[in-house]
Amino acid sequence: MSTGRIHLVVGDTRPVLYIQLRQPDTVLDISAATVFLKFKPYKNDVVLFQLTGELLPGTLQADLIRADLSQYPVPGSGGRVRFQFIEGNLNIAPGLYLGEIEVFYAQDNTFTPFTRLEFLMREEF
Repeated sequence: MSTGRIHLVVGDTRPVLYIQLRQPDTVLDISAATVFLKFKPYKNDVVLFQLTGELLPGTLQADLIRADLSQYPVPGSGGRVRFQFIEGNLNIAPGLYLGEIEVFYAQDNTFTPFTRLEFLMREEF
């Protein structure tokens, strides 16, 4: 999982985020997991809110837009997950924020990818 900075506007409920979780040489099967996105201020471990991902079938293609559903028809088996902000989530101060993905398989069996998502929030005009 690698990404550039994601730009958001205070008060919005979009964009919808599509994430492809991978191991070094293959996809990460998350079909038996719950995947969370923990939204935090930059350089602060306080979780402002947490989103629960929707597991999707398939894998994202190289353009990160189209999905190939042929090889991984079970939701999450190809490591694909979608997060959607809900009204009120982004009613926060402008600035830098981090999103940390946590894959929860079972008690004492979680995986947190090293790379965090970086968000830049700007004021609504």
